[in-house]
Amino acid sequence: MLGGKKIFCVEKRAENIVLLAFRFNNGFDVTIFQETNNHPLEINTHIYNTSTSEIHIKHYVQGRKLYIISRKNLSVNTTEWTSLL
Repeated sequence: MLGGKKIFCVEKRAENIVLLAFRFNNGFDVTIFQETNNHPLEINTHIYNTSTSEIHIKHYVQGRKLYIISRKNLSVNTTEWTSLL
């Protein structure tokens, strides 16, 4: 779901529910909220850049790619937290 400068994702699984939200603070900064019924809320700030088809979110310090969000359908792919998404 897209709301202003925010993207919200919910996925129900057999064992848990995954909540993931992205709040785009400005042209380079994004706050990520991650939680499941088995893991407490985690809030982190990272950097992002965009292309015409994708939003790439990278670790703020290490530059490691964490998420790729499709601008076409808002699907979220991750290189981190894979077991929860």
